[in-house]
Amino acid sequence: MHFDSDNDGFITATDLKESMRRVDSETRDEDVGEMIADFDKNHDNKIDFQEFRAMMESLGALTINSTLNSAVTSRRSSQQKHTMSILTAAFS
Repeated sequence: MHFDSDNDGFITATDLKESMRRVDSETRDEDVGEMIADFDKNHDNKIDFQEFRAMMESLGALTINSTLNSAVTSRRSSQQKHTMSILTAAFS
């Protein structure tokens, strides 16, 4: 799955929403906004590579050596479980 739709080196809310809606048409704008807010550490309203990596690691989508991992069980909120299932489906 390609998240950076315009290849500018960042993932915007629009990029993330488009990517997530490819695998789950029920993805809400609010969900995407929360994800951006949770992981946008420098508050520029974009996800850079380091922020993206942190997001994937927190969701269990990356192993230590940065390869994509198969589905993992999330022990977080139901929204994070939903997000994890979307991302897992996208990387399967």
